[in-house]
Amino acid sequence: MTPTTTSERPQTRVRQPNAVVASYSELLKSVKAAGLLERRVGFYITLFSSLVLLMTAAWFGFALIGDSFPTPDRCRGGHPLHPAELPGP
Repeated sequence: MTPTTTSERPQTRVRQPNAVVASYSELLKSVKAAGLLERRVGFYITLFSSLVLLMTAAWFGFALIGDSFPTPDRCRGGHPLHPAELPGP
């Protein structure tokens, strides 16, 4: 097989974009022109700061509540099935 030169290679046909591609290209150009794809650093700083603040408030609230949830051994009457309160044989 002999190598071919560029003049002997078949010419590739340039395709025109279909209607969907063309409409997407127009939409992308208008979105870029409006600046809607630019990153907004202030938004991310505000979001991260508020999430950190909410997480800190949640952990502070848990620390304030502490060990205050009623459990069966701390109920006023004790647990109804506590072994010390079961009738003996």
